[in-house]
Amino acid sequence: MATAVRARWAQHVRARTDDILLFATAEDAMRAAVHALLAPNDVVLLARPLPPDWIACVLQAGARYVDVGRRYDGFAQTGGWNVAAAQRAAAAHPEAVAIAETCTWGGADDAAVAAALPLRAFIKDARNTLHCLGPVLGLERATVTLVALRDPDAPSPAVLYALIAPDQHGAALRAAVGPTAVPAVLAEHAFAVLEGVDRDPTWADRAIARITERNAAWRTALAGRPGVEVLPPAGTEAAALCLGGDGDAIAADLVGQFLTVRAWPTSAMRALLTADLAR
Repeated sequence: MATAVRARWAQHVRARTDDILLFATAEDAMRAAVHALLAPNDVVLLARPLPPDWIACVLQAGARYVDVGRRYDGFAQTGGWNVAAAQRAAAAHPEAVAIAETCTWGGADDAAVAAALPLRAFIKDARNTLHCLGPVLGLERATVTLVALRDPDAPSPAVLYALIAPDQHGAALRAAVGPTAVPAVLAEHAFAVLEGVDRDPTWADRAIARITERNAAWRTALAGRPGVEVLPPAGTEAAALCLGGDGDAIAADLVGQFLTVRAWPTSAMRALLTADLAR
């Protein structure tokens, strides 16, 4: 079943079956990508705030990261990558690896900036893209791309995750990671989703409509809270800035309404709240 899922998913994202490795969780996929591309003392370029699991994977690999920073967007440094700083960092570390997202708060495409840098490798995180099932643009510019498959008729976290590594990168990834296995129930669910998309072109539209509704609920849930600034959505993820001491308390209030609500500091005075809008 897993091979059938890879073949069907490859058609949707315009990749080859051999370019796709399946994973049951995002964390498994992230660890695999980092394990394949990083060695101790390697340098990784990124911009915080970034999903903290990426930073944990980098540090666990014995690598170190350079935070190139973000543009100030009026609330805090949550805009796109600081391009000048990223270019300087890439020049100083010509063997660096970058990790960047395609869809970030404020509408910035960090991956487009990272793809233009002279790097040894580039990991693109495309989990939060709204289309979820359509072509993943720019696959050829990334060494590895992380994507998620979502079921619009079953509000929940992603059904399955995949790393897409085109051409010679795919062979290198498979050699480094080895065979991957996912539970049969997940593979069967994923195949049903992909079949549903083929039968009903509105399937993906329903996923987008659900995310749009959930984003409105996020804004409503945070309306009127002192010191909270809701950021533009990042695909399937919502975000807001709040006073540094309020992050954990607000996140606790929202548990049960949204999936995987998190809070982490962006500065001494501010914290970032994020939530998966799939529920």
